[in-house]
Amino acid sequence: MEDKDKYLYFTADMLNKKDVKEYLEYIEQNWKYAEDGGFVLRQRGNIIRFELHTFGYSMNEEFVSLCLKDSIFWGLFWQRSSRGGHYWFKINMKMLPK
Repeated sequence: MEDKDKYLYFTADMLNKKDVKEYLEYIEQNWKYAEDGGFVLRQRGNIIRFELHTFGYSMNEEFVSLCLKDSIFWGLFWQRSSRGGHYWFKINMKMLPK
């Protein structure tokens, strides 16, 4: 696996502030239509909330299946989903080790 693909799967040893932030950057960089509202990130204090909207783009749907649904990340931070490819997550950075 190439270094740039190290975030294809989020693993337990990545549960720290540095890797979580890098993982979010990885998602944003690889998300089609991120700049059009497909990737929304808000941080207030230690709480990061982010949204993914696939806009029906099949590569975004595949990304959700590969990177999120089969990972520890999904189980810990996923808040809700809705039909049409909409996903919401919440991360409490205070709960993560440095």
